Amino acid sequence: MAELQGFFLFCREDSAQALEMARAWREADQQVLQEIQLKQQQKHMLQQQQQQQQQQQQQKGVNQQQQQQQQQQQQEEQKRTTETS
Repeated sequence: MAELQGFFLFCREDSAQALEMARAWREADQQVLQEIQLKQQQKHMLQQQQQQQQQQQQQKGVNQQQQQQQQQQQQEEQKRTTETS
């Protein structure tokens, strides 16, 4: 607040300069906000990628377990058929 008061005291006689400085501040603020938003978007995208990778790894593990179970079942069936023959 004191900074703004000082700014207005400094520029009260030159309104054009005050407007120009205020525009520059606003543009700088907008640029900072855009950078923050971009960083947040990048962070969000990275989190999504990590989640997808985790899901893919989990799915691979599930698929491997299913394959192993199927192989065991097939082996057991083969043993049964050879024992009964």
